[in-house]
Amino acid sequence: MSKKVYAYPDCRDMRHGWVHADDTVLSETQGQVKLFTRTLVCFRCETKRIDTYRVATRGQHRVVKIGVKYDYPKDYQVKGGFDVEAMRWALFTGKTKMRVVS
Repeated sequence: MSKKVYAYPDCRDMRHGWVHADDTVLSETQGQVKLFTRTLVCFRCETKRIDTYRVATRGQHRVVKIGVKYDYPKDYQVKGGFDVEAMRWALFTGKTKMRVVS
């Protein structure tokens, strides 16, 4: 019986380990930033998360997240969904193996 192979088990089990990569100003008025993105990259699987923020300047400055976009590695997403609990059990019982993806 062959073992099932899971790519990126740490990210699927413990979630991504985000590292700040970049900030990009999308819109500014009279030198004041109004809209920007912050790009984060997972140090394990290299998934990118791009958060979009609006800067509200009425009264005090507030930064409000208004959107999130993910850019996954080619073989990260699983068609039909993914059962994290089943993966955890398979890893625990040795009925699977992990695949290091680089």
